[in-house]
Amino acid sequence: MLDVKKILILRLSSIGDILLTTAFIRQVRNKYPNARITYIVKKEFQSLLSHNPYINKIIAFDSATKMSGLKDLNRIIQKEKYDLIFDLHNNLRTNRLLAGLKSAHISKIKKSKIRRAALVFLKINLYKTIKSIPERYLEVGKKFNIQDDGQGLELFLSTNNAENNLEILKIYDLIPVQYICIGPGAAHFTKMWPIENYQKLIKKISEETDYKIAILGSPQEKSLLKEIENIKNVVALSGKLSLLESASIIKESTGLISNDSGLMHMAVALKKAVVAIFGSTVRELGFFPYRADAAIVENDLWCRPCSHVGRGKCPLGHFKCMRLTSTARVFEEVKTKLVAK
Repeated sequence: MLDVKKILILRLSSIGDILLTTAFIRQVRNKYPNARITYIVKKEFQSLLSHNPYINKIIAFDSATKMSGLKDLNRIIQKEKYDLIFDLHNNLRTNRLLAGLKSAHISKIKKSKIRRAALVFLKINLYKTIKSIPERYLEVGKKFNIQDDGQGLELFLSTNNAENNLEILKIYDLIPVQYICIGPGAAHFTKMWPIENYQKLIKKISEETDYKIAILGSPQEKSLLKEIENIKNVVALSGKLSLLESASIIKESTGLISNDSGLMHMAVALKKAVVAIFGSTVRELGFFPYRADAAIVENDLWCRPCSHVGRGKCPLGHFKCMRLTSTARVFEEVKTKLVAK
């Protein structure tokens, strides 16, 4: 039996991937209730974990420091002498962070690159079972008897943060009315349902229900949404909120409509209902909503998946995985999951 006093967890990015680690963080705490848990994450995402009660310390990595920053962190890790290290990222950067460590019990996520490549490039499905990313994270701790507690993702908001964002709700007249959140953006083109379809959907929600609509997204996505912003009952918040402010807006809503994106996992972590529209990615890759009240809208096409993260354009030019998804079909799921609640 190990005398575990200090544990290190690494996952540098991005929004969805970090939120998908939250079940593992809790499971580690369940197994080692008295250990000191440290988490290393990129600076721009640390707020997602800043109020997590299972973490004792967050170390924020500044990408701008590049190799010198990695070396500095490596020296800190060497000095701390962690009893257990869980690398939930296993990329060049985290491997550099752990370079030279000899005494720690290090466990890293296995990325199944061969099976993934066979599915994406050859359309050969070698996955015997479909395992979500949180289940794959759990396997990283398996040899240390870290067990599934049967619960889902989590995102914690401070009391002060929630109070501040009630002011945002008041400013945009989102209280006491009911509203639905929509996140039309995504990191890659092939994961985005066309903006014109979102525009039609929002008009339909506005015309056929009494719900307001809060549009969420990054500053980079703001330029895509100009046509949407002018629709009746739409509150345009893209580029105006921090990560936790966006989370607070989602928490007070009836749920979220989105693509396969970080906002989708954020809504799941907040225990909100989700209508998720999937294009170039599939269940086998592990990123579908985890233990969630979710409706998945997708099309069964031979060319899916064309990537495990998304592409800048459809490699075949037709983009059927998204274009075949009608507004009417999505609206039916919205009525079931979000309006009838």
